[in-house]
Amino acid sequence: MILALIILAALAVTAFIYSVISLKLLKTTKYEFNSERIPDSLNGKKAALISDLHCCHFGPDNSRLFDRLKKENPDYILITGDIINGVKANEIKFTEDFLSELSKLKIPTYYCLGNHESKLAVHDRPAYVKNILLIRKYCSLLINSTVYLDDEQTLAVSGIKNPLSLYHGKYNGERVGRIVDKALSTVRYSNSSIQNNDCFRILLAHDPYYFKSYAEKDIDLIVSGHVHGGIVRLPFIGGFISPRIKFFPKYDKGVFKENGSTMILSAGLGWHNLPIRFLNTPELVIISFTKK
Repeated sequence: MILALIILAALAVTAFIYSVISLKLLKTTKYEFNSERIPDSLNGKKAALISDLHCCHFGPDNSRLFDRLKKENPDYILITGDIINGVKANEIKFTEDFLSELSKLKIPTYYCLGNHESKLAVHDRPAYVKNILLIRKYCSLLINSTVYLDDEQTLAVSGIKNPLSLYHGKYNGERVGRIVDKALSTVRYSNSSIQNNDCFRILLAHDPYYFKSYAEKDIDLIVSGHVHGGIVRLPFIGGFISPRIKFFPKYDKGVFKENGSTMILSAGLGWHNLPIRFLNTPELVIISFTKK
C-alpha cells in the first residue's frame, strides 16, 4: 500500500514538472482550409492565429514566437483575445510591448477581445480604455464590426465581443446571434453591410462555446480560443476541463464543422491562475487557404 502511494506521488510530481516545462514549449500547428468559396484574393494565402497569450513569454520579449511568425510569413494575423490577464493595470505594458513588436512584421492584424481584456474594465476602467487604445494603435480592433480585405468585397473579417455574463451564465444563443448580426451589419470603411452571399466571411470569436450560433449566420470560417485545449489533455479523449469548469468540453481544440461552417479552435499559448498544460503544448496556428 505504501509503495503504491509512493509510486502515485512520484507520478503526480513528474506530471506536474512536465506540465510546468510544457508551458515554455512552442509548436506550430498547421491546417489546410480548402473550399470552392475561397475568393481569388485569399487563394494561396496564409493566416496566423494567436490566442490566449495571457502575458506569457516565449524567449526574451517573445522572440521565439516572433521567429516562428517570421518563418511562416503569413499574409494576415488573427488575434482572438486574452493577450493579457485583465487583472492589473500594468498589464497594458505587455499589450504595448507585444503589439508594437508584432507591428514591425508589417502584416495586417485583426483583433477581437476576449473575456480577460473585458475583465480589465471591472478591475480598472481607465486601464481598460488605455488598453483598447493601444490595440487600436497597432491592430484593426473589431468590436462587433467588420472590415473588407479586398476592393471587390469578396473577403470580410468580423469580430465580436461577448459580454462577460455570457461566459458564465446559461447558454444564450439568441443573444449571441444578435451580436453576430450587429457585427455583420457594421462594416467599417464602407457604407454597406455583408449582403453578398459570394463574400467569404471570417469571424473572430473568442468563445467557441457558441459555435452553433455563429454557424447559423452563414459564416465560412470561425477562429476561436478561450478553452486552452482543455488545459489537461488525455490520450484518445482530448481536453479534460474548460475555463468554465466543464469536464470534457465538446470544443477543446482543432477543427469543427456545423451547418456548412468550419471552426478552427486554437489551444492557445499561455496560462493563468494555475501553471498547467499537460500533453497540451502551446501552439501558434497557421491556416492555409486553397480554392478547390
